[in-house]
Amino acid sequence: MKLTIYLLVRKRCNCGQSPALVMDTIIDEKLTESRLLYAVMQELGKHGAVFRTNSGAVRLPSGKYFRALPEGFADLMFIRQDGGVCFIECKIGRGKPTDKQIAFIEKMRRMNCRAGIAYSVQDAMIICGLELR
Repeated sequence: MKLTIYLLVRKRCNCGQSPALVMDTIIDEKLTESRLLYAVMQELGKHGAVFRTNSGAVRLPSGKYFRALPEGFADLMFIRQDGGVCFIECKIGRGKPTDKQIAFIEKMRRMNCRAGIAYSVQDAMIICGLELR
C-alpha cells in the first residue's frame, strides 16, 4: 500500500519575503511513530527543552523488573521557555491511546499542564501553545 504524507513546513521563498507555511507532499514514505516523534522533537527543540520518555520496564540482573515512569506516561515531555510543562503522546494513522495514556493526559491537565495526543507536528505545537517557526 502506498502512503501519502502531508507535512506542514515553513519554507523561505526566493522573493525575499519571510518564511511561509506551505504543504509539502512526500509520496511512498511510510510514516512511523518513531519518525513522527523525531519530527516533533526537532520542532519543539526550537522552543524549549524536549525529552523522549520510556515507560517500559527494564529487567535487572537480579531478574526483577524496574519501571522508572508509570504506565501511560506520555512519549514526550516538553518544557517551554516560560517554564510551562507539556506532555505529548504521539500516534499515527488510526492509532488510539490506551486507557492508561488517556488517564495520564487527563491527570496532567487537571494539574494545569498542557497534554494531548498528537497525530502530526502541528498537533504537538497546538498542544504546547506554540506556532511553527
